Amino acid sequence: MDEDRGLPSGEIVRRLHQEHGYRGGKSAVYELIRRLRPVPVAPLVRFEGVAGEFSQHDFGVVSVRFTTGAVERVRFFASRLKWSRFAHVTVVPDEREEAPVRGLLAAFAAVPKPHRGGSRSRTRHRYRAA
Repeated sequence: MDEDRGLPSGEIVRRLHQEHGYRGGKSAVYELIRRLRPVPVAPLVRFEGVAGEFSQHDFGVVSVRFTTGAVERVRFFASRLKWSRFAHVTVVPDEREEAPVRGLLAAFAAVPKPHRGGSRSRTRHRYRAA
């Protein structure tokens, strides 16, 4: 069996019956194969990138309890830049097409943009809120 590790379990049972005269049941063989074969593990992949290369966006819902005791479900759209970990959350009325567009516009309007001052030959970088 060492040389046939990729062999399907059904084929192993068939060979045991035909070639070795095995008279037991299939479930015992399947259980043995399950214990002997290594369980494939999906590799953990971390996405590394440069600034501005990766971002994540998703909708969410949270229940908010007010001091009056009333509870309201609030929908939101969240954006996060991978490299800087900048996060922005926008309350949205629904999960339709317009919500992520408005959420992205709101999120990236809040990201500091470089402000170039002075002459073109000598540029200083300052940050200003958009």
